[in-house]
Amino acid sequence: MLAVEKVSIILPVYNVEAYLSRAIESLIKQTYQNIEVILVDDGSKDQSGKICDSYAEKDTRIKVIHKDNGGVSSARNAGLAIATGEYISFFDPDDFVTEDIIEFLLDNLKKNNADVSICAWDDYYGNRCQPYSHAEIKDVYTGKDAILIQFKHGFYSVCNMLFSRHIIDGVKFHAGYVNGEDRLFAVETLPKAERVVYDMCQKSAKYHYAHRENSAGTKKFTDDDYSLLKICDIIFDKFKMYGAEGENLANRHMALSMVQLIKMMDGDIDQYPPYGENLLRIMRKYIFRVVFNNSMRWPEK
Repeated sequence: MLAVEKVSIILPVYNVEAYLSRAIESLIKQTYQNIEVILVDDGSKDQSGKICDSYAEKDTRIKVIHKDNGGVSSARNAGLAIATGEYISFFDPDDFVTEDIIEFLLDNLKKNNADVSICAWDDYYGNRCQPYSHAEIKDVYTGKDAILIQFKHGFYSVCNMLFSRHIIDGVKFHAGYVNGEDRLFAVETLPKAERVVYDMCQKSAKYHYAHRENSAGTKKFTDDDYSLLKICDIIFDKFKMYGAEGENLANRHMALSMVQLIKMMDGDIDQYPPYGENLLRIMRKYIFRVVFNNSMRWPEK
């Protein structure tokens, strides 16, 4: 029998009217019903705010915040400020989830006396589903080991996680960053956990990640995205405590993040002065950190 504690699910909402109802419907149909769904309308210019209000009128478990646009981190922090659940999840409003994701995550957390529960995801390109194809992990780790696992496999999102409230208390998303905020939040929370339970395999893909034009995973480079390198620096400083493995993973993260930014530029760095030139200059400095990095596979190098 699952616990009766409340789970707060926070969704930052901005101009996603075409996808929002699908996301909300997948939440209100959860098999674990003691939830509160916090929809943070982050200054949407389309009908997203009205859609949020219409659902709140029909389901008392839904709370709506309307605020000026401040970005995903700002919206999530606004949701955290009013969340009353003993457990917290962060979902994106253009994605959707299986009807048992909360029950699955919470059950795993309780059975393993864990502080954080993590499941697999699959990828949707329109109506086409790409099943989960990444590292399959089913075990329990300390929080410090878990953050190394996250970066070893490039698991940067927090949308497939359920957090115990005490792990999050005192931590906020960094509103000054628009790229990489999830990974920084993970770095500041997972190491606080005594136990993190993973159930990541194809059959346990409970989160449906929808790839769409100009979403976080496909959008083109903007000046604000360059702040990802600052996040890389912060992560490197924090990973020093994990010795050589931590430094190698932090260097790998920096190198792959620079490649990510260049891909967002479509490889045409000359069209993005001065950021493209700066990236090339930094990458040259990282050559030896990449060549002698035991955490990087040769294809990555």
